[in-house]
Amino acid sequence: MLLTEVQKAGSVVYLELGLSDISYALEKLEEYLKLKSFKSLMDRVNLVVKDGEISDKELLTHLASELKKTYEEIIGVDIYLGKTKYISYMEDVSVRPYYVPFGKSEKVKTGLTFIDNELTNGGLERGWFVVFAAGTGIGKTTLMTNIAAESFRLGYRVLYISLEMTEKEIARRIDSILTGVPLSSLMQLGNPQNYQTVNRSATDFYLPAPSDAHQQVVEKLKEVIKDLSGKDADLVITYYPSMSIHAFYVRNILNEFKLIGKEFDIVIIDFADYFKSSTTSDAPYWESVAEAFKYLPGIARENNVVIITATEINKRDAEKGDVTLASVYGSSSKAFGADLVLGIERSGDQLDRYGDSGVRIVRVLKYRHGPSLRDFRIQLDPKTLKVRVL
Repeated sequence: MLLTEVQKAGSVVYLELGLSDISYALEKLEEYLKLKSFKSLMDRVNLVVKDGEISDKELLTHLASELKKTYEEIIGVDIYLGKTKYISYMEDVSVRPYYVPFGKSEKVKTGLTFIDNELTNGGLERGWFVVFAAGTGIGKTTLMTNIAAESFRLGYRVLYISLEMTEKEIARRIDSILTGVPLSSLMQLGNPQNYQTVNRSATDFYLPAPSDAHQQVVEKLKEVIKDLSGKDADLVITYYPSMSIHAFYVRNILNEFKLIGKEFDIVIIDFADYFKSSTTSDAPYWESVAEAFKYLPGIARENNVVIITATEINKRDAEKGDVTLASVYGSSSKAFGADLVLGIERSGDQLDRYGDSGVRIVRVLKYRHGPSLRDFRIQLDPKTLKVRVL
């Protein structure tokens, strides 16, 4: 009975992770169990079976949960890929994996000139994993929504996975960046009663009424779409509640979109600290969160996409305005697989008499393909949050 239940659990994992061949998966699972026996598996699940008191349903639930965490160990990563990828020097040497014919590009532009032109000489390469590191309220989401909007405007296919704000909240920010309509105007849409008593401050008095803002957004988005005519551009926003999915579920999300004909150039995850931990250990929260950053570089390379995400830094360095790799919670794990880590900081002298001036320093904390410790100055527009390079 137990073997049958383990096979059922394997089927559950197959369905949830979108594995390519269930018969192969179960065959490898059975081989693994014959070699290693049930003991280690049962120890890890920590089941106590007494006189058949545990139900088949409970057993299946426990086994499926544990197998989901260890499936790569059991059957190997090749099942995700459908085939083994390799380079052989005894085969056709004219095919070099790094060669790009003239006129084509394997790079993806972000629309932010300091990244595309000054830092990377043309954009981010497919398969790269990029991390923004900053304190709360400094601009992680703002930079990522700018990349989503501007790369879409350039004709790229963008998937924005939000683990914090809803689709509506992210769309509102992206709409403001794409159209120039103030974010505060879009915040009023759906709440026209707020305009019955007009706040006649110097800022709010000149904001368009909700109906006007909606019309402006629609007309300007139509212009953006018209300019993209003939290009394979797309921008998709999807939301999962914080701590509701594991990082490796991103692979399944991409597979699901492929089934309906959607593939992407850039995947933005806002942000990876909010993935559910798959560890059962008693490790501190930030250490368990860091495990998500181990999955994402591989998923980027498997799917030939750029994955961009963000992480928090410790409060002390955020307040000092001196961001380094040591500032990042779990930096040794989070930075290990990243091709590019960019710290965002705001110093005390960047505050004007009205409050936050929007000026930020973006510091290159790690760049696998070039020099680190370079600084770029940007400014976030207070009305639209659009990024301007200074």
